[in-house]
Amino acid sequence: METSSGRPRSTSCHRMRQEKWRRYSLELRKTRRPKDLENWNVGKNGERICLLTNGVPILAEAGNLKGYRGVDKDITNRKKAEADLAKNIEKEAAMNALLSLSMEEMPGTEFLDRALELVFSIQWLASDLSGAIFLADEEGRTLHLQAQKGLSKELLTMCSTVPFGHCLCGRAAAERTIQFADCLDARHEIRYAGILPHGHYCMPILSGDRVLGVINTYVKEGHTRDSSEMEFLRAIANTLAGAIERKRAVVELRESEEKYRGLFESAHDAIMTLEPPSWRFTSGNPATMDMFGTKSEEDFISHGPWDLSPERQPDGRASAEKAKEMIETAMREGSHDFAWP
Repeated sequence: METSSGRPRSTSCHRMRQEKWRRYSLELRKTRRPKDLENWNVGKNGERICLLTNGVPILAEAGNLKGYRGVDKDITNRKKAEADLAKNIEKEAAMNALLSLSMEEMPGTEFLDRALELVFSIQWLASDLSGAIFLADEEGRTLHLQAQKGLSKELLTMCSTVPFGHCLCGRAAAERTIQFADCLDARHEIRYAGILPHGHYCMPILSGDRVLGVINTYVKEGHTRDSSEMEFLRAIANTLAGAIERKRAVVELRESEEKYRGLFESAHDAIMTLEPPSWRFTSGNPATMDMFGTKSEEDFISHGPWDLSPERQPDGRASAEKAKEMIETAMREGSHDFAWP
């Protein structure tokens, strides 16, 4: 196959195959034993095929090597199946590693940095080892750069925030679908003087219909869109979506707990909690400590309501008996008001 200029399109590959055959022939001559050789070639239809060549030495009566004969067997389908199996194994390992990573306690930005490193560790993914992860703002209008690898200093500034609909990442967010480019086409609106040729996969990170962000990986210029690469990046994006949602829920829960703990501690009214089946105290605010005259919350939660009350109530009933009855009534009916000296 030649270019319009008449020069071979794959001279280096041709030379590599010649060298491989030369070494193979020398080894056959040296060992005089049958030997298999796997070699990739281009078939009549232009597709790459893998042949398994079995070279058998031909020996003279005196044992001298006269030559050798070879039989070629097409093993393309087997090699493709082996490659697919290796891909699936690596993909499954990467997804398990990402899930494990998402369960670790760490800042969100560190998680995204390590997730990006994990993506670039995949051997068969045609990434140019550069890319980024963006997260969307609460209004769903702008992407903010959170993690990156290999971005130029110009892009670190120009891509720090990207409006929905702008450039490839913004389009992926606005349209909620992957954006692929094999070159710097018209959609690549963010560029600068001296930017190197490249392409992209830009995959939106979605939770239902809500856009959480975008994962962007670089590919070399002229790269062909590949369905297995897209499937893998979609699986990564889905896993990231779940992890992002969980981590945000943890942060919100922690903030909520801190907020209500502050209200609990500063309240002037006595507030306490109890837990079944013993119905002993499990917490109490400072106002509760003052009301019951306990030294500390630790001292307080070692008691039940009847321990810090008169032995009997004004109606003559034992405090322990009546306290449990009043609590059970409140639990059954949702609330219950009663006097307790």
